[in-house]
Amino acid sequence: MKRRTIILIAAVPLVLLVGEGLMSKEIGILPFTAQGPIGNVGALTRDAAKSCGQCHVNQHRGVTVTVKPTTRTVLAGQTTAITISGTSTVNPTQSTGGFTADVTSGTLIPGTSTKIDTAGKAITHRGRRNRSWTFNWRAPTAPGLTELYTVVNCANNDQPLALPAGDSWGFHGASPTAVKSTPVRLYT
Repeated sequence: MKRRTIILIAAVPLVLLVGEGLMSKEIGILPFTAQGPIGNVGALTRDAAKSCGQCHVNQHRGVTVTVKPTTRTVLAGQTTAITISGTSTVNPTQSTGGFTADVTSGTLIPGTSTKIDTAGKAITHRGRRNRSWTFNWRAPTAPGLTELYTVVNCANNDQPLALPAGDSWGFHGASPTAVKSTPVRLYT
């Protein structure tokens, strides 16, 4: 007698439960929604056409970016704290936002409200509940000039994927409407 083997495959629906944070720009699971740098870091921190406007309405206006290093001259291999903040004339009563910064040399060391991007080339915000962030920069071992480039987004807290039109962002520099970032110079 021949034996027949019957294999029954039950169709079981797979349900994936994902919390709000996993499907937002904070985590970056969806295409082109990674928090912080996407692709060329320099373009994000230096060029308006490729910066925060990729995900937030391209309103690089009304944001004043402040960058305060503890000191601008650091011994080789030593660190200094840097605080970046943004204020907005577009949505001044809100306290949500984000930033991205990168340096031409040295190492960025995250603080409690910051993290290094997945490529390890820039620092960005952790969460969206701040408009001020502090982290450290370790000077390179060779003496010289380092430039720190920064962009800050002041959001209106209506969830990034919903209505980004109330957000505004800007580069560090003399003008809140500048289309290019002015670097902060650090010396080793």
